Amino acid sequence: SRGNSQNKIYKALDLEIDFEKRNITLEGKQIHLTQVEYQLLSLLAEHSGCVLTYRSIMNTLWGPYIDNNNQILRVNMANIRRKIEKNPAQPQYVFTEVGVGYRMRDNEYETIPESLCQIPKQFNVHDITRKGDNEL
Repeated sequence: SRGNSQNKIYKALDLEIDFEKRNITLEGKQIHLTQVEYQLLSLLAEHSGCVLTYRSIMNTLWGPYIDNNNQILRVNMANIRRKIEKNPAQPQYVFTEVGVGYRMRDNEYETIPESLCQIPKQFNVHDITRKGDNEL
């Protein structure tokens, strides 16, 4: 582990994110993201290895009153992938968990414990599925 949170860095393969400096480099070259793209990528990176649901990501970035349409999220993700993936159709960094959400490749500097994967707790995808089952 890289120790203190003052200098928190995400690194996987050729991608590095310095959270304190809000700096993203790929193969040593700086990558420029919009504010929303940066927030989305850093949220996933801070929970690397965890599957974050579409709903929890949207809730975190845009607040609980955003509608359930994932389009705004998909557009931003497509833009991020164009900037950081060699082949956006076969991502190496941000993976889609179909119908659930996104997962970022594990941070080589630290492993996120499973207990920290849920953000926020009330949007647990399993609760949603269970509710659906009860309605049968």
